[in-house]
Amino acid sequence: MHNKLFVMKRVTIVFCLSLCWLTLFAQQKNTTKKHKVLTNKNEMPSYPGDLGIYLMQHIKISGEVKGQEVVQFLVNKDGSLSQFKIINSLGPECDKEVVRVLTEMPKWKPGKEKGKPVPVWYNLPILVNKE
Repeated sequence: MHNKLFVMKRVTIVFCLSLCWLTLFAQQKNTTKKHKVLTNKNEMPSYPGDLGIYLMQHIKISGEVKGQEVVQFLVNKDGSLSQFKIINSLGPECDKEVVRVLTEMPKWKPGKEKGKPVPVWYNLPILVNKE
């Protein structure tokens, strides 16, 4: 029980912030080597479960690191995540751990445009060690 509380204290996901970030970046166009990636979709990608609980259970960051880490990544047509970019870093340890956990997580439900899966850029803010 203490470990669960400790983990819950260590990482708190603020979904409101992710929606704000998505809104701010929704009109941008990005490109990859093979295709254009538009970030304004009919249906945004989503994690097929409770993203906050998943991250709280898997991210392990020392209690000395505090603040908001923001990571941008591509949710591919098949729901896999790639092209991770740290937008707001709390340091190399935190960057590495966040990317590790996102890389290992189950596939997401992909974004759709006109009913067809499309790659979508996603910005995820993560509050670390907030009480």
